[in-house]
Amino acid sequence: TKVTQSHGLNPASQNFAVNISGIAAAVYGMDVQYVTVNEQAPDFAALIATAQANGSEAIFTVTSEHQCNALITAARAGGFDGPIVAGICTYFVSELGADAVGVYTVLPVAQPDTIGGSVEVQARLTEYQTLMVDAGYEQFSGGDQGVWSFGVLQELRSVLERIEGDITSESFEETISQDVVIPGWFGPDMNCGVSNGLSPQFAAHCSDSVSTWVVEEVDGENRRVQIDDFFDISEAIG
Repeated sequence: TKVTQSHGLNPASQNFAVNISGIAAAVYGMDVQYVTVNEQAPDFAALIATAQANGSEAIFTVTSEHQCNALITAARAGGFDGPIVAGICTYFVSELGADAVGVYTVLPVAQPDTIGGSVEVQARLTEYQTLMVDAGYEQFSGGDQGVWSFGVLQELRSVLERIEGDITSESFEETISQDVVIPGWFGPDMNCGVSNGLSPQFAAHCSDSVSTWVVEEVDGENRRVQIDDFFDISEAIG
């Protein structure tokens, strides 16, 4: 019911805080304190102390990978024992060892380290990792940007393959606006025709679906375990 949310000074993070978290907080009756973090010189120890002082039960952050690591480390060092939601961050799972266990993330797609999702998605993630190894980029295969980019290109391909004749901006827009399901490569399916090609929160998206995951130690390795199915943010917050 009481949450401290930290976000950077960049427009994307501030937009998320106001247009997503702010609406959700109002809908679900949460008291959210927003703390802006100077991304050039973040003081996460002070942020943790602020959260503890105002009685926050949880901390939610929207920030970069290395700052997720720093925030989680500061929270553990400061004795904060409530839930920590590390936005869409990824690398802390393998880099922070035991400190990562119990931390939550919110993801629009499955990742190589996640457990959950359909058999088809898991097979595609295996294929993706194999291709990254073959290309010499294995060290980047666990990052969210690589997974998203690969998945988006596969989804884009499924649209382009339906175009008859020349591929132009007009033929693409006409095709993607049809009432046709576009298979989600690493996440839920989409239908841009039903959503008019836009999501209420992000103009370039056809879907606002995300899922929640928590880090657990599985067979001696930190993995993110899916704790709920994908759901549409816009529907959830009205």
